[in-house]
Amino acid sequence: MPLSDCGFFRIPAADEEDGLAPPEEIWRVTSLSPDFVVPVIRYGFVPEGFTQVTPPAGPAPALEHGTRYAVECSGYGIGIAEFRY
Repeated sequence: MPLSDCGFFRIPAADEEDGLAPPEEIWRVTSLSPDFVVPVIRYGFVPEGFTQVTPPAGPAPALEHGTRYAVECSGYGIGIAEFRY
């Protein structure tokens, strides 16, 4: 699926804040043009024609081993997946 926006979220562990805290967006990139899409987005790498939204400056934070994450990407459709690093 061609992608125009992708966000990565850290999912709090069950013992953090009673497990009720919402996922924290840690990295997001979005296309500079609604018509510009790419087939793949790799965490931490801003594709040509895209801009990094979160964090507003600096590199993407390192993923932490044993931590759950969610990724939500959109383009001509939308997809959401969870994974543990």
